[in-house]
Amino acid sequence: MSASISLTDNTLFRQQCYIDGNWVDADDGTGFPVTNPADGATLGRVPNMGSAEVRRAIQAADAAWPVWRDKTAKERAVILKCWSELMMAHQEDLAVICTSEMGKTSLNQEPKSRMRLHFWNGSQKKADEPMAMLFRLIERTIGLS
Repeated sequence: MSASISLTDNTLFRQQCYIDGNWVDADDGTGFPVTNPADGATLGRVPNMGSAEVRRAIQAADAAWPVWRDKTAKERAVILKCWSELMMAHQEDLAVICTSEMGKTSLNQEPKSRMRLHFWNGSQKKADEPMAMLFRLIERTIGLS
């Protein structure tokens, strides 16, 4: 990290992309800075992935899909609950990362982060509902909708 972000677990601050089970850099080694919009401080760098890396990511996701698809809703819920528990266990560090990259004060962002984590934790209990509903909850939780 370039700027001073104080985390309990520095392994949560990744400067690579996750493709097919591995943290990787761009094939050509290029990247771009991630800055805090509030003060312009450089927090780190992320890989500038190109079409080859995107293709590999799509192929990996496509290959993983049948295994996920064949799991029951309850099996998926166990996995998502485990993910939820990890997010809750690291909520302080995740709040620091999110507030830094969004340029918000921790007082402004942390209650929202906690609310999202608690919402996520509750949503995994809805394993008997259609998966489409669960994915909508995931999208809302991570801010995609």
